[in-house]
Amino acid sequence: MIYIVFFISITAHEIGHLVTSKIFNVRIGKPRLGIFGYSIKELKPINFNKPIHKILVFLSGPIFNLFLAIIFSIKLPFESDIKS
Repeated sequence: MIYIVFFISITAHEIGHLVTSKIFNVRIGKPRLGIFGYSIKELKPINFNKPIHKILVFLSGPIFNLFLAIIFSIKLPFESDIKS
């Protein structure tokens, strides 16, 4: 079960970066799954017009994980009433 949660959290983290990159029109390659998780290479050097865009792309992964954790923490207490 822990491996599934770990895989979901890594995927959600990278989706956060992908979505924000697309919003700011950063051309990126396809995500690749490696030993330590995903890696995404930009197709050209990232040149942001505003520094806040760069900060948002970098922070979007952890923020997406935070939202995911909040959603699961709200939902899980209702499902944990099942006794083993």
